[in-house]
Amino acid sequence: MRRIDAEDLDLLEETGAVLRGRGFTGRVVETEETGVTARTFVNGVASGPDIAWNSDGRVVSLGNLATGGLPVGPSHHWDAEGRLVFEYVNDVSGNHRLSLRWDTEGRLVSEERHRAQFGRFDPATGEQRPAPWL
Repeated sequence: MRRIDAEDLDLLEETGAVLRGRGFTGRVVETEETGVTARTFVNGVASGPDIAWNSDGRVVSLGNLATGGLPVGPSHHWDAEGRLVFEYVNDVSGNHRLSLRWDTEGRLVSEERHRAQFGRFDPATGEQRPAPWL
């Protein structure tokens, strides 16, 4: 996979990247004082792994983006000490389905399950419908 530093791009946004006037395909690495982020793009559109490290090199977040930058699947977030503090799961239709939070002792303190708000099939008719983010 092609890797490029963010400052070498013509344009970088949350869900888009352009290099030499064309949509970029590969991993974009952005380095700041607080840490490093790496996001994957396909034809200029955010799609794939999305990861961030703090300035000490510890992973602070890890998730996956569907085409267009919509978070899908699990996303994890750690504190500065490397403890998992938050996890959420989105389904393939973009529905936020599960949220989990832990305290600094590693105890689960919150669990929320959510019903699907939208999907690919109309529940009344069973007809397929496009997801709003496509």
